[in-house]
Amino acid sequence: METAWLFYVALATGMRQGELFGLRWEHIDFDKRFLSVCGTLVRERGQRALRPPKGKRSRRIDLAEHDVELLRSHRKGQLAKCASEWVFTNTQGKPLRKHNFLHRTWQPLTKAAGLQPLRFHDLRHTAATLSLAEGVPLKVVQERLGMLRLR
Repeated sequence: METAWLFYVALATGMRQGELFGLRWEHIDFDKRFLSVCGTLVRERGQRALRPPKGKRSRRIDLAEHDVELLRSHRKGQLAKCASEWVFTNTQGKPLRKHNFLHRTWQPLTKAAGLQPLRFHDLRHTAATLSLAEGVPLKVVQERLGMLRLR
């Protein structure tokens, strides 16, 4: 798995980890430049399951042209290795598993970068901060993140 794609989309969209892991190619409209957050990937009784996103409603996230081009590039590279309906996969083309990702990828990367213990969820906060710094209205950031209320 190429983690740079996952990190980029996390920072560009503010999506939750389970929403990213549950993102399928059919959820991305490259022509209209948006993606739909339709669910979150969870494990129940040892099986993967796609459940409604937090807040129980889907949402649409508009993408910049640059984001679309990067996702197209990721798709092309993924197809060359193994076709999958999932946007972010392991080497077998299956959706990522939270525990494996955290222990085999996220924690080693943050440690190697010399960062204090950092939660993947912190990327979501960073995405919101970056959007606000770019002048995106607070209400738009709230909707993009799927937040029902501000804290």
